[in-house]
Amino acid sequence: MLLLALMLLPKRPWFVELSCNFLSLFMFPSVLILLAMILMRRWRSALLWVLPAIATLVLFGDLYLPSNRSRPLAETDSTVHLRVMTFNLLGHSIADRQSQIDLIRNSGADIIALQEVEFGSV
Repeated sequence: MLLLALMLLPKRPWFVELSCNFLSLFMFPSVLILLAMILMRRWRSALLWVLPAIATLVLFGDLYLPSNRSRPLAETDSTVHLRVMTFNLLGHSIADRQSQIDLIRNSGADIIALQEVEFGSV
C-alpha cells in the first residue's frame, strides 16, 4: 500500500519506478491469499486481505483476463501494418551476394535488419 501511495508523487524515486514495473506480480498473490482465507473460514484474516485484493483486481484485473480481440481488424481502423525482415549475412556465402540482394529487394519488407554484417564483404 505504501508503494501505491508513493506512485502518486510527481517525481518518484528510482526504486518506486522499478517496483512499478513489477507491481502487478507483487499484488496478485493478495487475491489468492484472500481466497485461501475465505476457504479456511478465517474471516478476520480475510478482512485484512480484502482491500489489497480489490486494488489488484481494479488496477490489474484486465491483465489476467483473456482479451476480446478475436474479431479481425476492420479496414477503417487506424492501425499501420509493417512487414519486418531480418537477414543474417554471416550464415551465407559471400560469393552468392547478388541472389541475397535480390531476395531482400523482392521480400516486400518495410523494415529490413541485417545481422552479422562484415564491412569488408558488403
